[in-house]
Amino acid sequence: MFRSDTAVCKGDAGGGLVFAEAERDGSQRHYLRGIVSIAPASETACNTATYTAFTHIRKHEDFLRKFVVEMRNKWKLSQIVAIRLG
Repeated sequence: MFRSDTAVCKGDAGGGLVFAEAERDGSQRHYLRGIVSIAPASETACNTATYTAFTHIRKHEDFLRKFVVEMRNKWKLSQIVAIRLG
């Protein structure tokens, strides 16, 4: 989850950009909206004053849906592992 004065750090590539949204029943559901693509390298600290690029996952919706179904079948995962890009 994004919070003020935070940044992605060394080793975070591939990590998710997640947002919480309220559901109709009052519960919260978390949605993956992006994946860390690039961030300025730093050996010692995370730099909050630089830009980070994220892959927009909706552009890859077909691939992601197929992948989730394949992994669900391969690893016998429950329906809790789902994808909704809305």
